[in-house]
Amino acid sequence: MDLHKRLHDLLLRTTDMKSLLKGAQNEHLTLSKMIAAVSRSALEDVARQTTVNTDGLVAASVIEARNGQVMDVVNLIFSGDFLFSLINRAIGATDAWAVEYEQEWLISIDSTPLVTFAFHVAVFYIWSVMLTRVLETLTGAADGWISWRVVMNRKVDPRAMFAWLSTKRVVTINVELDATTRRHRKIRSVTWVEDERGRWKGPPPVIELTYDDTNGFLLEVAMQLHASRSELSQEELLNLFQDDLITNRIMAKSDRLILPEFQIDTDAEDE
Repeated sequence: MDLHKRLHDLLLRTTDMKSLLKGAQNEHLTLSKMIAAVSRSALEDVARQTTVNTDGLVAASVIEARNGQVMDVVNLIFSGDFLFSLINRAIGATDAWAVEYEQEWLISIDSTPLVTFAFHVAVFYIWSVMLTRVLETLTGAADGWISWRVVMNRKVDPRAMFAWLSTKRVVTINVELDATTRRHRKIRSVTWVEDERGRWKGPPPVIELTYDDTNGFLLEVAMQLHASRSELSQEELLNLFQDDLITNRIMAKSDRLILPEFQIDTDAEDE
């Protein structure tokens, strides 16, 4: 009797366990569907917000471009007015002209309204073309700069680095003290503009390096290069920079950083 009762109780408990397990499976399935729904909703919200932000940036860019065109027209008008004032100051009025200079062509221009108008329009057109080309040249010189940052993590000599940087046309110097370390690590960031246009095969680059002055480590270097007017690639510019470090005994030749896509012929350098 005890065995039958125990078997019966065991079967009941097994049935209850099956029911509980099935309930847990259903709950797990429900939670999985809820998580998927929440994740999908969040992704849709992010995508929708990104689309809205992109549309806003595009619209702002178009408005900015139109405002720039309007300002160009206004600047041309003001410059033309300034040019006409200079012309009037230069030639003066017809009453002040002497007859012996035989300036009949100027007198005819001033005495005929249509000719005067055509003369001013022609001068304004020539001036507008010249000014527009100058502005386009200046804009083209300002555009085309690319910048990139390279993590170096190379051992350097801080004294040699300081002596080498003292010969550069330094633009900015920034010093930070890291109080979290025992020796209060000093981090220096120096920005300068290179010279020797022929060496860089175009406009001299702008270089910014950050190094650990306390422990003697070059942490990273940031470079700006006019890509459209320079014949150097990014890898070639980095190697010219490292050549300077090696030549001035700041960094060992064995520590040269070689990018994966730009291998250097070390045998040719040894020769």
